[in-house]
Amino acid sequence: MEDVTRGGEPTTTGGLPRTRRVIGSYEGDRLGPTLIVIGSIHGNEPAGSEAARRVMEALEERKPPSFRGYFLAVVGNTRALYRGVRYLEDDLNRMWTRERVRMLRTATDPDKLSPEEQELHELVVLLDEVRSKGADPTYLLDLHTTSAGGAPFATVGDTLRNRKFALHFPVTLILGLEEQLDGPLLEWMNNRGV
Repeated sequence: MEDVTRGGEPTTTGGLPRTRRVIGSYEGDRLGPTLIVIGSIHGNEPAGSEAARRVMEALEERKPPSFRGYFLAVVGNTRALYRGVRYLEDDLNRMWTRERVRMLRTATDPDKLSPEEQELHELVVLLDEVRSKGADPTYLLDLHTTSAGGAPFATVGDTLRNRKFALHFPVTLILGLEEQLDGPLLEWMNNRGV
């Protein structure tokens, strides 16, 4: 499998080289939840995509017999990751507003969009497709890194369902962070029942 965090063989869309969007997917023999993992929604945070790639490799190698459901690992900002920068024109993790997504769903020529609008458009199409055929519940992990010191943490939209899911991870849970940000992916997905 191509190493998405180091560019691999670039593809182009709208004249811009980028890494592949889909790192991989794995499906169990039995019905179960859908887990979507997005790494590198900020292009200067390659660790999430690298972690997702490693999980994919482990699943493909081990083929766990008790695996239930569907696992999908994707790169968030393929163009920025290819260049190793946070974003090219707009912070992709501040663009997930109802108005912007609605506008991009009806875009007739995605090549005329900004690089991050193209990324958002492609992600919306992919996430809609997965949600349309995926089993409930559907979970999303949006993996980030930080330049600040400190222990790993998780943040979720403050619902009982989200808390129950997040408490399975052995990291500090921070509530209310999404209220400080406008247009993050997690809030948009949370509002759609993910």
